[in-house]
Amino acid sequence: MRRSRLFPLAFLPAALLLQGERCGPAAGLHSAFMPGTVVADDSLVGSWVTVSAEPSKKRPGTFPTSTIKREDTTDGPSYLLVIGDESPTSELKDVRLRLFLFDVEGKRYADLVAEDLSKTGKLAKGMSLPQHLYLRVVRTPADGVALEYLDADFLDAEIARDPGSLPVVELVRGYGDARDGERQSLKETVLSADAPALQRLIARAAANVDAWSLAIELSKKDAPALCFTLTTRSAGAGAAAIEAFNVVGTRVEQTTPQRKAAGVLTNPAEVEGLLKAFQRTKASRPAVPRRKGSPASETCLEVMKGKPRCVARVEGDTSGADYAALETLRDAVRALVAAPQ
Repeated sequence: MRRSRLFPLAFLPAALLLQGERCGPAAGLHSAFMPGTVVADDSLVGSWVTVSAEPSKKRPGTFPTSTIKREDTTDGPSYLLVIGDESPTSELKDVRLRLFLFDVEGKRYADLVAEDLSKTGKLAKGMSLPQHLYLRVVRTPADGVALEYLDADFLDAEIARDPGSLPVVELVRGYGDARDGERQSLKETVLSADAPALQRLIARAAANVDAWSLAIELSKKDAPALCFTLTTRSAGAGAAAIEAFNVVGTRVEQTTPQRKAAGVLTNPAEVEGLLKAFQRTKASRPAVPRRKGSPASETCLEVMKGKPRCVARVEGDTSGADYAALETLRDAVRALVAAPQ
């Protein structure tokens, strides 16, 4: 079963750890840019709100801040991304992320390496291989930047399609016991392809929406920073969801029993306004009382993983300002979802 494409921020260091299940970003031993091809884009420099599927745990209801600085290197300009200490994961403490920008067939990508700045663990760091992640850089409607990683599932599919097309190595990352008690080694498949081969892979992935997953979205401090879910299900304990929307930044994912689809919020300020309008609306009593056995549905809004607010109505009852406000929000989000994937 395919996981949510709105992956939490914690993917960054986790990609460098064990991948017992092949999910998350594809990693490689070599950079994807060729000598003399690294490009500069100083519009990335500055302070950003780091929008992801995991809001700040230190300050509930907010996102971590991040800064990007330019640092020139022998390979060309690089951009250092540092996530603030209110990050939802301690894995990012003492870590900075170095991005090298490059273009493939007119589209912008980034080669990312994580640099450990801690003063401990020098022996282990010295004996570890740095790994590269391959990101697509996309400008958002809110004048921000989305970073999407090349998916390990896509890499696995490419290798299965043509086993000799991409050189890989299997790195043993540790040892442990399986659930049945049998001993096993924990391995990670890592690309060992050079830059030309990596760019050919990236070019093949460019038009494939399943090849990329959202890692984080960098938003301007005065721009809407959205993270909410809207779930509609038949009323009753244990009822399955009829329709669900997951919104992170300017990305929206729709899930129904029949399909999974994705879209982009081209009007985040309008959606934010509708969200706040519902939050301001007081709960109202349904015009038609709910009786046992009568068909009914319930729609719940959960903002930044907070406490959900739900509105339930029996079939045909559209009464109440809260119901109307929630339906308006859901219709606006649904209209932005693309064709089925």
